[in-house]
Amino acid sequence: LCPSCERFEERYGNEITTALNEGKISVRFHSIAILDERSDPPGYSTRAANAAVCSVPAGIFPQYHKRLFDEQPAESGAGLTDDQLIAFGTELGAQGDFAECVRSSANVDAVKAETEKATGDPALQTQGRFGTPTVAIGGQKADLNNTSWLQNAIG
Repeated sequence: LCPSCERFEERYGNEITTALNEGKISVRFHSIAILDERSDPPGYSTRAANAAVCSVPAGIFPQYHKRLFDEQPAESGAGLTDDQLIAFGTELGAQGDFAECVRSSANVDAVKAETEKATGDPALQTQGRFGTPTVAIGGQKADLNNTSWLQNAIG
């Protein structure tokens, strides 16, 4: 549900993918859910994060991650249904038990743990608050207001 994250993906997604594919960087995504209260009913951020984690063993994470942003619902709405989240995975060729993983909320505890870890880490906060998008380089929050942050990280 994060419009700032969507803009970040639009601006930097291809650049990050290129640097990753060229072996210049390594990327570790952390699925967190801080906007659960901004969907009606609450909880869409956690459900979408769970589905994203399910997409990893299904072999479709990069495409699934992109699809979630391409189809991002507006805040205050219901969000995508589990059936819609599963359909995205099916369309992208998900392997294994992707649908069961999404339906059973298999990764909800992991999403909650990552959310608590990220929101509680002072190195990832600005003026005592955690916000998204957040990029950490060497454990420190990158200044995303500096449009050269990725080039500086690659160095």
